[in-house]
This record gives sequence, structure tokens and C-alpha cells, in this order.
Amino acid sequence: MANDAQSPPEDARRLLGEAKSALVATYEQLGVAAGVSKRTVQRWMNGQSSPIFFEWHALAAAVYPRDLALAERLAKRGGATLAALGLEPKPAPEAEPAPAPKPPLEPKHVDSIVCAAAELCDLPVRAVRPLVEAAFARAVELGYGAEEVARAFAARAGRKK
Repeated sequence: MANDAQSPPEDARRLLGEAKSALVATYEQLGVAAGVSKRTVQRWMNGQSSPIFFEWHALAAAVYPRDLALAERLAKRGGATLAALGLEPKPAPEAEPAPAPKPPLEPKHVDSIVCAAAELCDLPVRAVRPLVEAAFARAVELGYGAEEVARAFAARAGRKK
């Protein structure tokens, strides 16, 4: 099987005709797209010569926004791929996975929060529970969550949280 870059001129003329149609171009406009003169395009279309690799690449780039499949064939004819020519669309960045859902808040979790406050104050849990409950209730009334309150405490103490 012959390499596309070495196929007969008719194949080149067919590809050039498709590129001209896709671009809705005159010979002169096709030449501008390929970086050659109108006369050179006429020679290509008459089978007197054929584009060289970088001219095929230029045509692939010109056609790419209008006809992806044709752009791939033109690039291949010039011995390249759309990716090698920098034309391949960049893959969309992968979405970061959603964070794992928090486990449901259980009474033991609330107890551990109250115990942490009681230990710091060196007071019994039963004495600290109403204080912690009142503090959280006020934060909720103000529209703040535990993380926002913790950040505010950390900022006040000069720590990052």
C-alpha cells in the first residue's frame, strides 16, 4: 500500500478540491491559506505539481475549523496528525471528584465536642453542655457554621485554620 504522501496526483487534486470547497475559496484564497501563489494552486489542480508537507499542514489548519475529518486527511497527506500540528482539541480537564459525604451527625459526635470543651475548662460535662449548646445555637441564628466560627477563633488567636 502506498504512503499517502506518495499517492498519485489525482488524489492530491481531489483533496485540494475538497479543501477549496470547504473553505469556499478561490484558487487565490486557497493559495493564501497554503502560503503559495494562485499560479501554484493552478499547477496543483492541473496535476503539474503537488503541495509539499508544510503546505498540506497549512491547508489542514485552514480547514480544521470547518471540517475536522478533512483536516485530518490533509494533515495525514502531509505526514502529520492534527495533534502534531497543534490543532487537536485539548481534552477537557477532568472534574475533581466530589468530596465524600460527611457521616451523619450522631449523639456521640456532639458528646465529643462537649467533652473537648469540658476538658479545656476542667469542668464537668453537664456544666459545659448548656454553654456549648447556647454558643452553637447563637452561631446558627447568625447564619454561621462551625467551620466559619472555628476560622474566626483561629484568626483571633493568630493561627491559620
